Amino acid sequence: MRAEPLGNKKIANNQPPARCYPFVIEDQGPPDRLAKANYSALPPSFVSSCKPSNRSVEIIDVDLSERWASINFINAATLKATQVAIDQHPMWIYEVDGQFIEPVRADVLGAWAEERYSTMIRLDQAPQDYPLRITDTGLTQMLGGYAIPRYWNVPEAASSPV
Repeated sequence: MRAEPLGNKKIANNQPPARCYPFVIEDQGPPDRLAKANYSALPPSFVSSCKPSNRSVEIIDVDLSERWASINFINAATLKATQVAIDQHPMWIYEVDGQFIEPVRADVLGAWAEERYSTMIRLDQAPQDYPLRITDTGLTQMLGGYAIPRYWNVPEAASSPV
């Protein structure tokens, strides 16, 4: 999953500190599919090739004076479905795969392989760091990454929601 603000500055590409989770069959998909799956046929790299990283956390600068921030998400994967959430910030999805839509509010954005979403978040919380979490939904080894939307252009006296 790649996320970028409107200025096309790349901010997250599952490159911030990535976490790897064990392959647990019970967590890998809907129960009706689990019964049909032959997990022993999967190559080991399919379920255990994640390498955790120790990179610094990517910071997404969001300008408080603009009151809204636009963040684009691209799931540049073939076998991964991802979920994205930003602590205390619902997203308003306004574009899907290049097509504008009537904005839809989402606390969690689910994206299948190769899908693209443009979202807006309202900058109405107290200025601090709010984790943006990216996880996948299973079917292969579960991965996770995150970034931090950080308010900037904050008046010195601002310590409460705008």
